[in-house]
Amino acid sequence: MHQLSRYLTFTLLLAASTFTGASLAEQKQQLGEWDVHYNAFNSTFLTPEIASTYDIQRSEKSGLVNIAVLNRSNQQSVAADLKGHVINPRGGVQTLQFQKIDEGTSVYYIADFLFGDEELMRFKIDIRDSAGHSHRLEFEQKMYQE
Repeated sequence: MHQLSRYLTFTLLLAASTFTGASLAEQKQQLGEWDVHYNAFNSTFLTPEIASTYDIQRSEKSGLVNIAVLNRSNQQSVAADLKGHVINPRGGVQTLQFQKIDEGTSVYYIADFLFGDEELMRFKIDIRDSAGHSHRLEFEQKMYQE
C-alpha cells in the first residue's frame, strides 16, 4: 500500500491543484501477477517546478502518461522495461519514450506525447520485467487542450 501511496502522491504533485475530480480517478488493470496503475493528462497540469525537476516540457498540446507496476501480492514496485505507442483518432502513431523515476522504494515511468483538442488517444504499452514476464497494457484517454 505504501508503493501505491507514493505513486498517487507523485501523481498529485504532477497534477497540482488544477486537476478535476474526474481527471484524477485512479486507473488500474490487473495484468498477470501485477497491478498496473496508469493515467494520462495534459502537461500543463504540472507546476513549472515539477516540470523542471523531471525535465518535462509544458505545453497545451503535450500530454504525459504515468505508469506504476506493482507486484499484486506485496504491492512492491516492479522494475520493468516499457515500450509502446499512442495512436490518435486519424491513425497517427507516436512511439513513447519512457523515463524511469526511481525514488528508492517506488518506481514509475513517464512518457510524453502530442495530442489535439478532444482527441481520444489509444495507448498500447508492452511491459516486461527482469524475469522475462510480459504483458500488454491497453487503454484509451480523451485529452483536452487548455
